[in-house]
Amino acid sequence: MVDRAFAVANAHPSPRLETNSIMNLLASVKSMGLASIMPEYFINVLGRLEGVKAIPLVEPTVQHKVGLVGLPREPQSPLISALFATAKKLKP
Repeated sequence: MVDRAFAVANAHPSPRLETNSIMNLLASVKSMGLASIMPEYFINVLGRLEGVKAIPLVEPTVQHKVGLVGLPREPQSPLISALFATAKKLKP
């Protein structure tokens, strides 16, 4: 999603760090003076952090589809059955 948004914006960043840990990412932003793209809720959970400024990204608008996949097993667990039933109700 991020790569697609950069392409649409005709931006060509040079990543200095890649990680799958938001805590590692935030620590690197704070200690190394880097910038990052991360979910807004994360900064809301931690509160204001000295030296870190959140700037909302408004263009380009990013949209994506999400899928739900499960193995066809019998019997299916009640939790998985409820998950699929709920997802079917949400389908536009």
